[in-house]
Amino acid sequence: MRLGGKIAIITGASSGFGRATAVRFAEEGARLVLGDLDEAGGHETIARVEQAGGAATTGRERIMDLQPKGLHQRVPVFLGSKDEIDVVTRYHLESDDSRA
Repeated sequence: MRLGGKIAIITGASSGFGRATAVRFAEEGARLVLGDLDEAGGHETIARVEQAGGAATTGRERIMDLQPKGLHQRVPVFLGSKDEIDVVTRYHLESDDSRA
C-alpha cells in the first residue's frame, strides 16, 4: 500500500482517467475525495473503488446502501481503505451514542 494514509482529490472521477485513477489509488490504500457532475457514473466509480478494496461511507452508513430522501439531496462522502472507513464510521457512531 504505497498510498496508505495519503489523501487524493480526484475530479472527473465518474469516467475515463478519473475513474481509473480513483480505482488505482484505492488499490494502493489512499483516502479519496471524488468529484464529478455525472451522478450515475459516480455510483459506478464507488462500486469499482469498493471492488478494488476501498470503501465509501457518509460516516454513518455505506454510500451504496443510502436511500435518497429528496431530489438533489447532498450527503458527506468519505472514501478510502476499509480500515480507514471503519475508523471514520466508528467515530461518527460513538458521537451519535454520546448525544443520545
